Amino acid sequence: MSRFRYGRWLLLSAISFCIFVAILRVFVEPMQIHGDCMEPAVRDGQWCFVNRWAYWRLPPASGDVVLFRYDEKVWISRVVAVGGQTVEMTRDGLVLDGHLQSNDPIARDWREWNQHGTCGVGSPFEVPDEQVYVLSDNLAAKHDDSRVFGPIPADRKSTRLNSSH
Repeated sequence: MSRFRYGRWLLLSAISFCIFVAILRVFVEPMQIHGDCMEPAVRDGQWCFVNRWAYWRLPPASGDVVLFRYDEKVWISRVVAVGGQTVEMTRDGLVLDGHLQSNDPIARDWREWNQHGTCGVGSPFEVPDEQVYVLSDNLAAKHDDSRVFGPIPADRKSTRLNSSH
């Protein structure tokens, strides 16, 4: 009798574990980050847990770190502007809606910055509604972001936009 209870407990535990892992995969996905585009916030080789449901009800906000698909690749960047905002990169720094960002979570170290890209570089760019403008934290790394490919749709279904917080 005790062997039967032990076996049943073991079977129920295994089934419960499998259900837990399946449900967890629906809501959270572990991803390893490759590259230095988000250093120092996210380091090369670091694991992040992606919240797959983060933007089902609320749109992304400035400062959010997101993973998204573009050109069949998964990219990681930080949202710096949302639809309706004007963004511009100058030698002085990031200008949002005509105001230089200095003490802001999206402010960058512009000393090593180069003018890689064209969208919003040197001239104001208005982000279309329902889109977001993303930048890498490590601008000197010359990674593609919205400076190169422009804003991305904020619609999670089309970009697989995920929060890595």
